Amino acid sequence: MTKLRRFVNGKWIYGAAAQQNIIKSNGGWNEHHKKIIQNAIAEFAENHVEKLNENFNRPNLKAVK
Repeated sequence: MTKLRRFVNGKWIYGAAAQQNIIKSNGGWNEHHKKIIQNAIAEFAENHVEKLNENFNRPNLKAVK
């Protein structure tokens, strides 16, 4: 697990203080969560749309006896 740290005003801050600073810089609690959710949805869609396109373009071949 990575440690959370930020460089603010010439010094490093860690842990909860760094997390609070990130939330503040993102525009508050609601905007921070909106940004996280939008990034997660975009990444999910990007990964799964590629897989769907691969399967959609693949021909359905059946063995003939």
